Amino acid sequence: MSLPPPIFPSYTKTYHTKPTPAIDPTQPRLSAKGKSIIITGGGTGIGKQIALSFALAGASNIGILGRRDDVLIAAQKLILASPHAPDLKVSYAVADTTNVASLNSAFEKMHSEFGKLDILVANAGYLNQPASILDADADNWWTHMDVNVRGTFNTIRAFMPFSRSEVVDGKTLSKATILNISSAVGHLPAIEQLVGMSAYAVSKIAGAKMIEYLATEVPGLKVVNLQPGAIVSDMGSVKDGEFVYDDPKLPGHFCVWLASPEADFLHGKFVWSNWDVDELKAREKEVVSKPQELQMALQGAIYYS
Repeated sequence: MSLPPPIFPSYTKTYHTKPTPAIDPTQPRLSAKGKSIIITGGGTGIGKQIALSFALAGASNIGILGRRDDVLIAAQKLILASPHAPDLKVSYAVADTTNVASLNSAFEKMHSEFGKLDILVANAGYLNQPASILDADADNWWTHMDVNVRGTFNTIRAFMPFSRSEVVDGKTLSKATILNISSAVGHLPAIEQLVGMSAYAVSKIAGAKMIEYLATEVPGLKVVNLQPGAIVSDMGSVKDGEFVYDDPKLPGHFCVWLASPEADFLHGKFVWSNWDVDELKAREKEVVSKPQELQMALQGAIYYS
């Protein structure tokens, strides 16, 4: 437990930089047994760690998508080595989230091997060298939108036809979960420490808002936006020595908790993996009763009924 960095907000009094027992994926109450999980960008960094955490939770099937065949093969071997999932099946598919055909092919492959899909972790993203709006290469600036917004849009649409659902009283209800790996940059103020991050910030806030709309459009579907923490990754932008990074296992274990029934009250919300889950659960009534709570909204505005 520690205090968050000065520019980071926290919804809970307790702020974590490492996993806690409350989100230990080996606990029976967080079991992913029988579940099929698909993770984009699952061959490296945060995506790979999320896959490892679901393996610890006893998932039956894990599919990882990415653009590099060799990286995916290496990750597949590592995930299969999990001691907590002896019957685990791990499959991979080379796919680019900006290429609809490759995505559709990847999800068809996963469905043919696993059957109906339960959980999608939309983790693939893009962050290039930060640059100001006036100095940035225009094509590169818009690539952030193509990958982080269009790519997430494409991924959701490729996943849903193969996701689990059920018919209740003649109506089809989704039984699936989508976790969108977002970024705090989308809602932090545009301060000096974040100069040059406009492309990434705009793309991430747009992606998060898309998830909020999805929460209202598909009956039964559970969706959550997640700030995964400050994790060293291929896209990391904070220089060593200036910052204390979070444990990579933190977002992985937190995703397992988010996918569990305990976190159903966070449907449509934006949360940080650093927040204490016991404190979050204690505020369930508050979160549910306030539609704007933990969502992208205008600060200081008063809503009159």
